[in-house]
Amino acid sequence: IEEYFCHLEPRRIVILGYTGAGKSSLANTIFGEEVFDISHAADSGTTNCQSATRSVYNRRITLVDTPGFFATMRAEEELKAEILRCITECAPGPHTFLIVQKVENFTVHENAVIEKILEYFSEEAFKYAAVVFTHGDQLSEGETIQDFVHHNEALNELVRNCGNRCHVIDNKYWKNESQEEYRSNKFQVQKLLQTIDDIFQKNGSTYKTSCITNTRSSQGNRGSRGRDIMPNTLRIVLLGKTGVGKSSLANSILGTNVFSFSDFEKSICQAKSGSVNGRHVTLVDTPGLISRDRSGEELKSEILGCISECAPGPHAFLIVLKVEKMTEQEKAVITQICQYFSEDILKYATVVFTHGDQLTEGMKIEEFVDQSDDLRELIKKCSGRCCVVDNKYWKNRQQDEYRTNQYQVAKLLDAIDEMIVKNKGGCYTTKMLTEWRIAILGKTGAGKSSLVNTICGEEVFKVYHNVNSGTKDCQSATRSVHNRRITLIDTPGLFDTDRAEEELKAEILRCITECAPGPHAFLILLKVEKFTVHENAVVEKLLEYFSEEAFKYAAVVFTHGDQLSEGETIKDFVQKNEKLKEIVGKCGHRCHVIDNKYWKNNNPQDYRSNQFQVQQLLQTIDDIFLANRGTCYTNEMLQEVAAERQRKNSLKTN
Repeated sequence: IEEYFCHLEPRRIVILGYTGAGKSSLANTIFGEEVFDISHAADSGTTNCQSATRSVYNRRITLVDTPGFFATMRAEEELKAEILRCITECAPGPHTFLIVQKVENFTVHENAVIEKILEYFSEEAFKYAAVVFTHGDQLSEGETIQDFVHHNEALNELVRNCGNRCHVIDNKYWKNESQEEYRSNKFQVQKLLQTIDDIFQKNGSTYKTSCITNTRSSQGNRGSRGRDIMPNTLRIVLLGKTGVGKSSLANSILGTNVFSFSDFEKSICQAKSGSVNGRHVTLVDTPGLISRDRSGEELKSEILGCISECAPGPHAFLIVLKVEKMTEQEKAVITQICQYFSEDILKYATVVFTHGDQLTEGMKIEEFVDQSDDLRELIKKCSGRCCVVDNKYWKNRQQDEYRTNQYQVAKLLDAIDEMIVKNKGGCYTTKMLTEWRIAILGKTGAGKSSLVNTICGEEVFKVYHNVNSGTKDCQSATRSVHNRRITLIDTPGLFDTDRAEEELKAEILRCITECAPGPHAFLILLKVEKFTVHENAVVEKLLEYFSEEAFKYAAVVFTHGDQLSEGETIKDFVQKNEKLKEIVGKCGHRCHVIDNKYWKNNNPQDYRSNQFQVQQLLQTIDDIFLANRGTCYTNEMLQEVAAERQRKNSLKTN
């Protein structure tokens, strides 16, 4: 029988997913042997397509392992070309795509993978796809992968698009026979292969490589360079003050009234998609800036949330202004936009004027701009990109072609295309947002000042090796680290024997209030050592000072990483202690490890190198920022904690 199957045409299966999802390990699990090398480096272990053919349960199977999406060491165009080469080289095409995801929170990063698959392969690929989850041991006891999927609507939709086909494995813990059959790789691989058989029978053919060609060529004649990097879906965010006509502009672009004008919907981000001049466009309408009805932080949180609505980020921002005098309020809008998103936003921005009928007869929008120094300066910062529409009077054809929305929308899309080429196909990401404030907390001697120096890659703070806390007062430093602007706030050590409790508490709380409006993240420092009552007391102090709310903004960072056993990860170490596991769980399972002494000069791609761990830590802070929609832990939250403490003390007294 084995000899018979060796002569059959192999099933060609392409494995897709983000860096670190476990694609190579999945291939090895399916084959039942170590075929592909596994890398634990920060970037994608698979840098080029690799394939292997084996006989598995009486089937000839070719598995094609692809580089991870969003590999930080490769340009987007280069990565895309390599992934598409995997497909075209397993001609006439793959029988199945396996989309690999971890059993973890489905965030904007996971959703961005699906966007990329759509962009590269079109929706046709889902007819040939199944979702395979790794890290199955993260499922709760008795929980199936279908149960897990039902907890999240975005995951639900993905699996539905793939014909409700999903499976789960665990490349580490489910290797051997388990008492529970469901939690064994052998059982899951057999089920997965049956699903692949079903896909083949249902489709009766392979995914055609022509589907790739069609998605790439459908973008029209923009020149070979532009065509190669032009996204399938154009993601555009509209910004402007209330009443400027953002929703109407969005409707004008899409050519239909899809955005509502209700008070509620104008107060939240709305995303709608449609086809415009042969392009698939997603528009995100945002609440009006300079709002009297909402606090500054609340408004900022909602508007920054627009980034997650169009992950991994928008290709373009439209700054919407009226054809009218540029007043102090308009200037305040531009200032607010730059404060929210940093001046980098202008590299991705086009100014669109509404109420075009206010232009004098025969006047172009560029002439109107030239009448104002402030407008001229703004348009210059946007590399001269500006257009004009009139959502009321320019809907229908007119003798003057310039004064039609159809002409102006086409001009706008051309301007955005040129901008995308100039930006090398990139989009605006959370890394470009304004400065992050990160507070570092821990007991005396945990290594807080050393951690700051390690993150910054230079000696910023003096490190003391005496018994008492080296950091007596709060100190902060701002640096650019891996394309992020970061302010690190070093705090005095908890349980400093040299200071009274109330004095120490006042100084630590002052650190928070002085980095107004508050830190975006807390890093709680612990050593890689036995977790005793002393370490637990650190966490209790943080609860007392900041409340449970702080954990939404927190990650645990372990120092003295060289104390880990050979081959042990920090997550393995955490699993050994229930109390430690509980603390890391409170922090959204976010934990990292460094060694300020021994891991300085290690290979940057090794797990045991500070460079690797700092990159991972910054990615975690990205995730915290997105999960909290750009908000920070504020002074108001501290005041609520103080008020609650006072109330409890009053009850005790009474």
